[in-house]
Amino acid sequence: MIGVDGHLIILTKRGKIHLAKADPSQYQEKSTIQIFEDLAWTHPSFYRGQIYARNYGQIACIDIVDESKSTNVQAKAKAQKSKF
Repeated sequence: MIGVDGHLIILTKRGKIHLAKADPSQYQEKSTIQIFEDLAWTHPSFYRGQIYARNYGQIACIDIVDESKSTNVQAKAKAQKSKF
């Protein structure tokens, strides 16, 4: 788990990324995505609007898109200054 821009980025051992608001009073999940089928034991990384994660045999890069600008066509667009 890492903290970025007031959010938590969590990679579970089952290969799922969770994005949640960093709020000590409650857990508020904003997004989740399954990225690996195999076990993942490393912490995710964040650089220039992208989340990086890996397991033993794979690496993934997830672009963060501003929710107000997101569409199915723009799902792969990069957010240069991510605020989640």
